[in-house]
Amino acid sequence: MREVVSGNLTCACGCVYPIIDSVPVLIPGQATRGSDIGAHVHEQSRKTSQRFGYEWTRYPDYFYDEEIKIFFEETQLAPQELSGKLVLDAGCGMGRFTRVAGAHGGEIIGVDLSESVYKAHALTKDFANVHIIQGDLLRLPFRDAVFDIVYSLGVLHHTPSTKKSFEAVAGKLKKGGLLSIWVYGTAGHYENFKTNPLRAERSRYLQSDFAKRMYWLLVLLREKISNGIRCITIFLPHRLLYRLCYGLALLGKIPLVKYCTFSAHADWRVRLLENFDWLAPPFQYHHAKEEVLKWYTDAGFDMQGMLQHGFIPKVGVRGVKKQH
Repeated sequence: MREVVSGNLTCACGCVYPIIDSVPVLIPGQATRGSDIGAHVHEQSRKTSQRFGYEWTRYPDYFYDEEIKIFFEETQLAPQELSGKLVLDAGCGMGRFTRVAGAHGGEIIGVDLSESVYKAHALTKDFANVHIIQGDLLRLPFRDAVFDIVYSLGVLHHTPSTKKSFEAVAGKLKKGGLLSIWVYGTAGHYENFKTNPLRAERSRYLQSDFAKRMYWLLVLLREKISNGIRCITIFLPHRLLYRLCYGLALLGKIPLVKYCTFSAHADWRVRLLENFDWLAPPFQYHHAKEEVLKWYTDAGFDMQGMLQHGFIPKVGVRGVKKQH
């Protein structure tokens, strides 16, 4: 089948959407511009999208083996579950996980609001079963109940409303379909925090209630400091902030000190971009597992698994949409 590089798509409603560099741009008109609150949200969304586009077009694409491991661990999917399924990658970024999903069968649709979709297309163009679209997760250009699997890794909390984005992507899933997401966790209340599902190599350090309380206080302090820093960084020009993150990338090589930054990855380029990722986007929300589990329950899901995480809380849930 010949690829359409440029042109227009016409909806039955009369709306016309462009195809730019092989990527359909399915973004509706901005209906929120009429009010001050709407204009503010629109501007914050634009900045968030711009900054992630800037990040993902610079992210190295040579960590494929690492990304395979991350993808199946964090989606809590098995490779065979993708075969023959229609799958939505909700917030595909540069396509690093879309590429992994595409290599394991199924028809994969990757959607992102940022300019990174063009890198995602370049990364996945050899897969006939992968399709990249530029679109808004809050207004997805698909009918309800069409996908067999929907996953979203670390994206929904960067939208104007994590809950509304969750509801939007969950609505595109068939009954009996699988939904897997993870979002940033929070220190929250200690009674909830102490039951977070830590990986075994981390939980062995936290056997006593005293150790768990100290851990909670450290996470709470880190969260407060991070929020304070972000009150400044989200207003900095993103190119200036990117340059400042080189210093954090260097600190990320120093034992123990590296845990005071926002990335301890072995590769300095990844550390640079992960620090930028944390400090740059205006929209960044944190959630307790109890909150996310309620979203699943309210949307009619049965829970099948929770992601075990490291010392920094990460709320990952796999659920199946009830048949009735």
